Amino acid sequence: MNTLCRSAHRVAAGLIMLTLGLSGAVIAQPLTGSGSNLPVPPNLGVPPSEPPALALLDPNNLSFAFTGEWGPPATAPVLSAWSGTFVAFGPIPSSNLNPPGFTDYRNFAGLGATYLPSGTYFVISDVDGGSFTSETLTLMAWDTSNNPVTQPWLAVPQWVWGGAGVGDPNAMPGWSFSGGVYTFTGATVDPGYNPNVALALLSLVDLSRFTVERPSNFCNFGLRAPVPEAGSLALLAAGTAAALCRRRR
Repeated sequence: MNTLCRSAHRVAAGLIMLTLGLSGAVIAQPLTGSGSNLPVPPNLGVPPSEPPALALLDPNNLSFAFTGEWGPPATAPVLSAWSGTFVAFGPIPSSNLNPPGFTDYRNFAGLGATYLPSGTYFVISDVDGGSFTSETLTLMAWDTSNNPVTQPWLAVPQWVWGGAGVGDPNAMPGWSFSGGVYTFTGATVDPGYNPNVALALLSLVDLSRFTVERPSNFCNFGLRAPVPEAGSLALLAAGTAAALCRRRR
């Protein structure tokens, strides 16, 4: 093996160990129990991630179904496990232009992983009392064996952005977790207070399906996929170089 190939293998091995070390060191705290206000996330701003490009399957029926797509040309690049398409049945659960209702995300076969990988950002926003309505979001999930997930499958929020309530503990919605079901509510935010914040919660389980119930169209839900960072790109380049060396041998 020549010097260049030995170097490529050493770099690849080192980056793999570094990546594994970092992933082992970052342990997300599961979101459990219940409370009047979620903790204020430690990170201000949008996480390093990309929302999917959404398109209605029937433009004349806002409540039927929609597709989501990550990766070029629809969006900027995301990590390979998320690159591709998914299908959800029901209204897009965001914007007061879309009707409220029940949305079933149940086809992730078009993604690189063929399921929705753990590490996806689940984003809830504007769950408060600003519209003088009972704003809630209820989420349920199924694992890759199609069994209901009963253990905590979301982490405590780590990122926050948006309106005037970004740093205000009283602007955070209430939550409860029971039997695998997460419910987020604006009932514990002062009526008439419209902080309009968004919170990103990291998923902890690989999912084949999940559902969102949104009784009011004044609150929102969305997904974001992690994007390649410098370390990921360096790992990919080193791995490619090592593979080329093996082929040359």
